[in-house]
Amino acid sequence: MTKKDAFAEAVQNLEQENREIKKSPAEISYKQGTQLISAGQFKEAISHLQKAIDLDPDYWQAYNSLGFIYMKLKEFKKARGEFDKAVKIKPREVSIWINKGMALSLSNLYEDAKDAFDLALQINPKSIEALNGKAVVLQKLYQYKEALDVLETVIALDPNRMDSLMSIGVTLQRLKMFDKAIEYFEKVLKIDRKNIPAISAIGVTYNLMDKPEKAIETFKSIFKIDKNSITAQVSIGYVLQKQNQFLKALDTYERAVEMNGGQYHPKVWDGLASCLTKLGKFDESLKYYRDIASNENGSRKFAAERSLRFVSKIKQKYPNGSSE
Repeated sequence: MTKKDAFAEAVQNLEQENREIKKSPAEISYKQGTQLISAGQFKEAISHLQKAIDLDPDYWQAYNSLGFIYMKLKEFKKARGEFDKAVKIKPREVSIWINKGMALSLSNLYEDAKDAFDLALQINPKSIEALNGKAVVLQKLYQYKEALDVLETVIALDPNRMDSLMSIGVTLQRLKMFDKAIEYFEKVLKIDRKNIPAISAIGVTYNLMDKPEKAIETFKSIFKIDKNSITAQVSIGYVLQKQNQFLKALDTYERAVEMNGGQYHPKVWDGLASCLTKLGKFDESLKYYRDIASNENGSRKFAAERSLRFVSKIKQKYPNGSSE
């Protein structure tokens, strides 16, 4: 390094130090909070962001970051409240409307979420994050054709955006345009040939097309990338179940248990329980459903408890273990 370069670097460092000194206490607290967010220490970041707000009640970035934290912590009502505070201060900030849309979507308030993304797009019609968010909400509202239009706008802006290409493929699946869906999943594989979600999506599409052999072949190809892919193993089991090949499916799920070191996995446990029920092994089936119910919350827990009641009734009707 020359003396001239060393001098320039020293000046630059001094200017940076001066900028740090000039920062307000609110800015310092906000920066500390965002650094903790970057480190994944969400709960620890809250007090620093709240301190920034106490020092400067108009610090919209702090409200926005607090909302982000509450989304991560799955406290969606609190998240929406923070975004509402932020947007009152900075009503034309696109990032706030996008975050609010996400929080509303995660709260299953899809129409409200759509409105939030639309407001973001009024400010910036080319916001890919807002367009993607709106597409997801439209899918949740079963408005697949409208979602497709939005996603095609995204691809026009960024032709190689893999998450949007995947989303188009999934939307085409819902519209039963299976060949076209596969085309989009293959576009993802042209960008990333080892993209397991895209390969899995092609397998799912073949299964929806009632092409079980091609579906299983596709799922098996995942093992070349990840020899212990639980997702692939579960998907093969599902295809076999659909073909009423319950013994083969049971063997597939049992291999998935081995792959996972015997550890609990909700989809594997559900597959095992389902096969055992079909094979008339009700006591074993009930054990797996109980495990799911005790390990899960929300919709999975509800589904497992419903299955427990259903299998218990069949067991009473067929105490010898056969529903034939």
